[in-house]
Amino acid sequence: MEIRAIKIQLLNHLFYHTEVSNGSITGGFIGDLALNYALRNAVSLNETLYESRLKPEYEEIKDFGFYITVARPVKEFADEKNKGKQNLISELKPKRTGSYTRNTLFNTDGFTDVQSIEKSGKSPFKNLIRTQGVALKNGISDNYFLALLLSEKKFEIPPTLRVGNQRETLLKLEEIDFSQIDTDFWLNAYTLKVVFNNLEKAMNIAVENENVNYHYIIENYTLLKGFSKEQVSEIFNSIYK
Repeated sequence: MEIRAIKIQLLNHLFYHTEVSNGSITGGFIGDLALNYALRNAVSLNETLYESRLKPEYEEIKDFGFYITVARPVKEFADEKNKGKQNLISELKPKRTGSYTRNTLFNTDGFTDVQSIEKSGKSPFKNLIRTQGVALKNGISDNYFLALLLSEKKFEIPPTLRVGNQRETLLKLEEIDFSQIDTDFWLNAYTLKVVFNNLEKAMNIAVENENVNYHYIIENYTLLKGFSKEQVSEIFNSIYK
């Protein structure tokens, strides 16, 4: 099994529906389901990935040949022992954007469609929701997330990925050394159960090591926090050999 630490840099605001609310709220993480489909799309340019359908068949992630975990927010700090070296440590939560009103009847993809906006104001049928995303802070230099990439064999990771509503958010990917990070990786209980059938194994490891940290977000995202690299490797050792 190949296991690598991936630093993810947010290059513009992120909007995704990952929290329960009366609108569309982006949680303080980047979901593993979104990351895996985005990475699959980036590394398989010559393949037909999936047909248009109302609901993804998440079980197919097991056949991708890799899995990238939930990306948690981190911040960068200077290592006093090794001058000039930057390490990553946990951050409680990323900065959020303001709350906006969104009309879902007239969506555009990657550009402002003035005609659609004008039509939405005149239409008697409106579907307005409140939406709030994860924002850049202090430019782009402080917007980092951390995930683990597991795979059957090593492959070149793409420099960027697109995620978010209508794929408008750009992420920069970089492999980093494990000595630069603290040991706290997040898994998704939904993925472990539905895709890999190893949720019970993960929970047993968490209980044995007294590091159970269970956080329900929505149906597709129930976060299990506090795993070490070695524990994640043990959970997936029967999947990626």
